[in-house]
Formats: sequence, C-alpha cells, structure tokens
Amino acid sequence: MKKLITATLFVLSGLFLMGAVNDQMPTMPFDCADPFRDTLVCKTMRHLRSNVHLLGEQRDLMRVDFEMLKNLGEDIESMVSHLLVQRSDSGHLEDLNEVRALAAQLSEAALDERVEALTYANNIQSTCQRCHNSAQPSSGHRWDQIYKVNWSMIVETCNTPAPDRSPYVCKNMFAMLSAVDYFYSATQLQNFNFATIISVANELGRVAKDLKDRNMTHGEDSIQLFSEIIQRAEKIEILSRSEDLEVVQHMNQVTSTCFACHGMDGTSGSEDNGSIEFSPFN
Repeated sequence: MKKLITATLFVLSGLFLMGAVNDQMPTMPFDCADPFRDTLVCKTMRHLRSNVHLLGEQRDLMRVDFEMLKNLGEDIESMVSHLLVQRSDSGHLEDLNEVRALAAQLSEAALDERVEALTYANNIQSTCQRCHNSAQPSSGHRWDQIYKVNWSMIVETCNTPAPDRSPYVCKNMFAMLSAVDYFYSATQLQNFNFATIISVANELGRVAKDLKDRNMTHGEDSIQLFSEIIQRAEKIEILSRSEDLEVVQHMNQVTSTCFACHGMDGTSGSEDNGSIEFSPFN
C-alpha cells in the first residue's frame, strides 16, 4: 500500500499538490529553477543526495538504526527506478543502476540487522561521487553542485578546534540539518515515502531531545528551540503513520524553524568556507 502511495505521489508531482504546499515552502539554494535543467532529474538527484546525507549521519554518529537504513534503502531504490523509467533515454543516468542495486542490498542487510548495511551505505555515496567528482561529469554537475554539504567535510570541520566550538553540538546540529533537508527535498520532488518520513522524524526528535537533555547551548533559548523541534517531529510522525498529507505543512514548518535563524544562502553562522549553506558550527 505504501509503495503504491509513493508511486502515485510521484505521478502527481507538479500537479495538484504543488499549489497546496508552495505558498508555505521556504526557498533554498539548488531549487532546480534553471530553465536549462531537467527538473525531474534535478529534483530527484537533489532528494537522492539528501538520502545520502542521512546515511552519512548514521555512519559518522555511529547510529545503527536498522529500520531507518532499511527505509532509506527502499526510498533510494524507488526513486532511482522511477527516474530510470521516466528518463530511459538519458545515457548519463545508466550508472544509477549500480546505485539501485546497492540500495536493494542496503535494505536487505538492514532488514536482517547486519552491520554490513553501513558498507552498502558507504558504497552508495562513493558510487555517486565517482561520477560527479570526475573532471567532466556526464550529467554536467559536480557533487558540490547538487548540494554543498557533505559529511566528510562536516566531521573534519566539527573536529577542528575553534573558540566555543563543541564537536558534539556541531555534528548533531548537522544531523538535524540532514533531517530537515530530507523533508525539504521530499516536498520539492513531491515524493512522500511515509515509512522513511517516520524514521527521519524520529531521528530529528532523538537528536533534539538528546541536546536538550544534555543542556547543550545553541542560540538564545536552546530549551525552547529544541522543545519546538521535538514537538514538530512528533507531529510529523503521527501524521505520517496515518499517511495524512497534512504532514507536508509540518515538514515545511520545521524547515522554516531552522532557517529562521540560519540563513539559506550560506551567509549566516560562525563560518562560511564556500562549501556550507547551513553553518551551525558553534
């Protein structure tokens, strides 16, 4: 039933739901507005990249949430399959067949709760980077042109000593960014895999609750901020369990909550090295 709903929402992409959510949707870089870009390919790759963010978050925070890994694998496999059908004549997408196979292996390993799932997750990322980091990527877009944040850079930056920087807060704030980014790119693509949304909402709430319980400082009123994120994550989970499309509104709201303080153009935060759009390093 869930796969049917996901496929149906793919078909509806750009139709009646767009008018329902765009008025409340925050804007971010890489919105695929370039008239020379294939919008479906761009938005799908953008959402695929957000899935890769979450796989990196699970690895680098040493989180082995097998349910989440399984759902991410199924999400990636579904997205890639749909794109390959819709753009079967696009030669540069052929390498996505390898990503699709790895996603299936990821889901299978996670279902059996085998730690090899993280190996498949790593292989998905390296396969994507292998094509997009080449001197002349077949798609015409390098890895950092799809979305600038990557977990290798995050870990290195968060671990680099700096005044008032907490590596713990830094990495966990980027974990929340990964969840928020998933909500945003899912809304852009109109691809709502409710099982994955539940997993992502749970992870968002877990991180926020952990930071709150540890009295970690972030912003002027950390307790209120983390409490609000926890409440929004819980609401997203509840609506997703009933497959209620009202969840889209709440996904947009949690994105807006984060970007009310953090700029969308890389100009806010304590650092801007040209590779970060959301900079919660302190």
